[in-house]
Amino acid sequence: MFLKWMDALEQFTIGEISRAFDAHVIENPNKKPNEGHIVALIRREINGGSVQKIDMAAHWSESIKNQNAFVSNSCFTPSLVREMLDRSLVTEEQLKARGIQF
Repeated sequence: MFLKWMDALEQFTIGEISRAFDAHVIENPNKKPNEGHIVALIRREINGGSVQKIDMAAHWSESIKNQNAFVSNSCFTPSLVREMLDRSLVTEEQLKARGIQF
């Protein structure tokens, strides 16, 4: 499990990760975060305060296509999966291969 977190967060600084955890605790005090939540919060900060669905679709579609990248199924909402499919960022076969429901 620790390796999943490392893979998801390796591209970010300690400061970005720490601020994202702080934001998560403030915004969702009763919810245990997963790596997808923290990545979304970091991207929200990078994008000036809002996470763009298109940015998330592009980010996760690259991870889906990269067979060596970790992909947590809990990061994929039905709307995010639909966005990736509608924009032809991934195929249904790629989603099935990663065990992602659509």
